[in-house]
Amino acid sequence: MSKLLDNVCSELQRLPGIGRRTALRLAMHILKMEPAVVDSLSSSIARFRHDVVSKKVRILLLLISPLMLIVYFIIFLLAL
Repeated sequence: MSKLLDNVCSELQRLPGIGRRTALRLAMHILKMEPAVVDSLSSSIARFRHDVVSKKVRILLLLISPLMLIVYFIIFLLAL
């Protein structure tokens, strides 16, 4: 197997339920796809990952901010 194909298969095998043969089948299918479709697929995956992580960070910040205010208030009260 070529180094490029081996690298793609290794990356695809990181997905749950994807073994060596399935990864090879997917890689070969990707080779047969139109370049624009492959670009669209890869950008959709990257955008999905970025947007989900960004949303989780925003939610965490929204949750942490009020908690930090409460902690600072308690520390202030204890200092009195």
